[in-house]
Amino acid sequence: MTAEQESLVAGALPLMEKVIAKYVRRLPTHADRDAVRGAGLEGLCRAAKRFDPAMGQSAFSSYAYRRVVGSMLDECRTLDPNPRFTERRTTEISLEVPAGEGITLGDTIGIAERGKELARLELVA
Repeated sequence: MTAEQESLVAGALPLMEKVIAKYVRRLPTHADRDAVRGAGLEGLCRAAKRFDPAMGQSAFSSYAYRRVVGSMLDECRTLDPNPRFTERRTTEISLEVPAGEGITLGDTIGIAERGKELARLELVA
């Protein structure tokens, strides 16, 4: 990094440390907080390398904020054992199934019906 880029990082570091700390506090207990924090600091350094100095220090803080949060979010996604599709589909199913009506997840995705069909086939065979 150049001296100018290091100056940008040094000027924004206290603010970005607060942003990182706030984000890390909201993580689940099993998340690797050090990895997420490291990703945030790496995002800050990348922001300094890609920033146009003609925009000024205050513009850098705004630019760096997005880069830091984006880097931490990307890191959280890589650490998550469930892909985003699985999370989204789980939420959709939970919204589709009315609470307390005795409907199981197996009923919702059709597992119970397949089990009945297999049992019927085994009895016939």
